[in-house]
Amino acid sequence: MPEEKSKLKLVDNTARSAEIASEKAKTDPCLAENEMTLRCLDDNGYDRSKCSDFFLNYNNCRKFWSWVTSQRKQQGISPYLPLPEDREKVKQEFLPKMLNKSL
Repeated sequence: MPEEKSKLKLVDNTARSAEIASEKAKTDPCLAENEMTLRCLDDNGYDRSKCSDFFLNYNNCRKFWSWVTSQRKQQGISPYLPLPEDREKVKQEFLPKMLNKSL
């Protein structure tokens, strides 16, 4: 009988983990970049110098989506941070604008 309880907890924890992952994807457009950075650190014994490209990529991602959020807020577009299913389209729209702004 105790085995059944532990199996039920495992199923509940797995379902909860999937729910948390889904929420993170909604609120963090740079989740993949974050995970790649952490994986690099794990693989390289937490030597940050070996993961500098990953850190740069993550920081660029954060800057981009922060800028997009700011632009959408100024334009009155809601939600300010696009939903995960809309992000690729929004990226195609805003990336050229951001690149032109920085040139």
